[in-house]
Amino acid sequence: MRCFMKTDVGRVREINEDCCEVKYFDDGSCLLVLCDGMGGKNGGEIASSKVMQTLIFEFSRRYDKAMSDTAIKAALVSSARTANIAVYDIACADDNLRGMGTTLVAAFIRGADAHIIHAGDSRAYIYSDNALNQITTDHSIVQHLIELGQISKEEANTLPRKNIITRALGVDESIDVE
Repeated sequence: MRCFMKTDVGRVREINEDCCEVKYFDDGSCLLVLCDGMGGKNGGEIASSKVMQTLIFEFSRRYDKAMSDTAIKAALVSSARTANIAVYDIACADDNLRGMGTTLVAAFIRGADAHIIHAGDSRAYIYSDNALNQITTDHSIVQHLIELGQISKEEANTLPRKNIITRALGVDESIDVE
């Protein structure tokens, strides 16, 4: 498998708060990680970099090619929680970084199987039949309103503050990754 990545600072920010990396394992499997620091928050680029580095390190330390799918899932979730604590601790130690956080989407691919975890509004898609299909659901206020039936998907595109997320790594002491 070959993986390619590209990030872009966008039109609003001066600092690129995105981090992405691929870790290849000897058995042909790989771990892909993408983090997007919370724009406008102090240290978004620090949070995204720390989560990416910690998650890759922790999962690599735990991974064994004989692991079951259940064990892989547990290792991914545990690694994300460890990364969350690492960022939370940095933010608690420095008032200038308090509240920093990042979204996360990570995929571990082994053979024909993909194990995906995420928190926030960074998305995973599957490409099939010449189309991209979103396979994760955003953790955002807008998505919550869509699920409640209070707004349509079309209305969501025009809402002010549509970028407010309900989950991010590093903001709180614990995180629920999906």
